Amino acid sequence: MNPWRKSAVKSFTFAAQGIAFTLRTQRNLQLHFIAGLGVVILSFLLGVGTSQLCLLILAMAMVIACELLNTAVECIVDLVQPEFHPLAKAAKDTAAAAVLVSAVFAVCIGILILLPEIVHASDGGTPLWRWLVMLLLGAAYFGGLLYSAWYKLTNRKAEEHQKKE
Repeated sequence: MNPWRKSAVKSFTFAAQGIAFTLRTQRNLQLHFIAGLGVVILSFLLGVGTSQLCLLILAMAMVIACELLNTAVECIVDLVQPEFHPLAKAAKDTAAAAVLVSAVFAVCIGILILLPEIVHASDGGTPLWRWLVMLLLGAAYFGGLLYSAWYKLTNRKAEEHQKKE
């Protein structure tokens, strides 16, 4: 194997290990993946167009990328500054805010794309069970994002309180 290919394989391996670590240790990323899967399923049930599906996937990818970066910042801060420090708190809070901003953006994109599709599907004689499944998946997605943001904020406050003591 030539050196370039070997280096590329190593890079992808390290990236996969980072995703696996974050999925194992970060509940919020697990919720984002589940919510994303729900959105994709809902999109297929609704017959969302390719360009709209691309926008939804782009929004989900942005949230997941921010969550991965947030985890990296938290790990580095904890390594460098194990005790409470105001700048460490500011770094962690700012990284968490990036996740929150991207999640709110994703919810807005989801509402703008999926809500009209849900309303249209309900008017077009779609069976009630299919409409209910779509509604439940959408509620699960948005509920997961809201729970994720709430969990992140309350968990951070508990960590800070423990570090102060």
